Amino acid sequence: MLECVHDRTDGVRVALFGYLNQGPATTMPSALRGATGTPPSTFAAGRHRGVFVATGTTDGAIVWSLNGRTATAGGGSPACTSEPHLAEVPVAALLPVTAGLVALAWWRRTTTSALGT
Repeated sequence: MLECVHDRTDGVRVALFGYLNQGPATTMPSALRGATGTPPSTFAAGRHRGVFVATGTTDGAIVWSLNGRTATAGGGSPACTSEPHLAEVPVAALLPVTAGLVALAWWRRTTTSALGT
């Protein structure tokens, strides 16, 4: 699932992707076109936001394909409030899966809560 896109003034498009796995944890290949980035190959059950960032150019689309479905980041995609960076991930959780241990990065958007925190 495409979360949001940030088009930088230098012509670079940055896209943030997540996923929804309604089944059990699984491992499967995925493909990324029109960009650089490392999409996941292991998918825990549930909704996971901000799983990976891909970078491409603003004159083309970034396409992530997984299990016959695609998510496309282009000029008309939802805009991020700021450029996404996975380096800002506050917590990493280790989950056991059949293939071993997989580190899942949990990403938190920078927002201001009603309490101002």
